Amino acid sequence: MVDLQQVEPGLPDGHPWKTYSRWSMAWRTFLGLSLVGMIGTLFFALVTLGNGSLNLMESFLPYIFSFYFPLICAATAAVVGPWLTRYFPFSQSLLFGGITVVVVTLVFAVISVWESIVSGPCDPGTLCSAPLDGMFWLIFVFGFPMFLNASIGYGVSVWSPTRRGRKVFWPLLIGVVVVFAASLVIANI
Repeated sequence: MVDLQQVEPGLPDGHPWKTYSRWSMAWRTFLGLSLVGMIGTLFFALVTLGNGSLNLMESFLPYIFSFYFPLICAATAAVVGPWLTRYFPFSQSLLFGGITVVVVTLVFAVISVWESIVSGPCDPGTLCSAPLDGMFWLIFVFGFPMFLNASIGYGVSVWSPTRRGRKVFWPLLIGVVVVFAASLVIANI
């Protein structure tokens, strides 16, 4: 059972993640989530490659889960990262995943309401949707992938500054970026 009111700190004394500033946590979270997003996108692109449907690397998905979503998560980590250090890493990851889904939902709710205000009323005889109609589909379709991406990416970010993590994280990030960039170039030729 996850103890959300624990007395002792979750990370051991001397763990590098506890010594980082908000901004260090933010850029490391951005890199961790970019890594997980690129690996997930490459995996799903390989799964859908043989069925003759739309190539995922030609869609908006690679840019969403490798840059824009990690950017929102980095801003979230800058705000809640220091508070999360008192929990165990697994609990940190789960809490961060849930918080991130809420933050992204709120961001898109504000964008949806703003868009409906700016666009004005519908012309007679046209079919218009309500301001928050797309929110259900955002949560239904992308809610669980956002939660998984944020949880795993934040866990990787917490693990990456350790001695073993540095030996694995940086070469893996460089390799995935090279493969991801090559697949984007090949898909868009």
